[in-house]
Amino acid sequence: MGTMKRKKKKTAPWKLFLKKFWNLSAWLLEVLVILSLFLHNYADAAFITVVLIINSVTVYLQDKRALHAVDALKKQLRISVNTLRDGHWKNLPARELVPGDVIRLRTGDFVPADVTLTEGNITVNQASLTGESTDISKKEKDAVFWVLW
Repeated sequence: MGTMKRKKKKTAPWKLFLKKFWNLSAWLLEVLVILSLFLHNYADAAFITVVLIINSVTVYLQDKRALHAVDALKKQLRISVNTLRDGHWKNLPARELVPGDVIRLRTGDFVPADVTLTEGNITVNQASLTGESTDISKKEKDAVFWVLW
C-alpha cells in the first residue's frame, strides 16, 4: 500500500491580495470613495483610496508572514514513529503509516494514529477526546486514539 498525500491548493498571491478588498470594512471604504466621487470631492476620494490600499497591503503582508510562521512550525512538529517494517525497526514519518503496521509507543510519545495495543501497558492523555483531566491507563488489546491537537 502506498501513502496518501494531501495536496494543498495554493492560491495565487494576487488573488489573496484582491480578497483583502472583499470584506465589510473594505466595502464601507469603497462606498465612501464612490460617494465622494459622486459628490465631486476628489481629494476625499483619493485619500480614502490610499487608506484602502495601504490597509489591504498591510493586512496582506501580515497574513503572508503568519502563513510562513505556521509552515515553519508544521515542519518542526512533524511526528515520526518507530515502525516495524521488513523485520527491522525504522523511524518513519507518521504520515507514512499504513493499516497493519506495528509501531512502538512509549510514555510521552504522540499517538500517530488510532492503534490497538498488542502487548504491554501505557498511560495516555486523551483529555481532548474524553474530557478526563488525568492520564488513562491502557493495557493489551485496548484501543488508543490519535488526537488532533
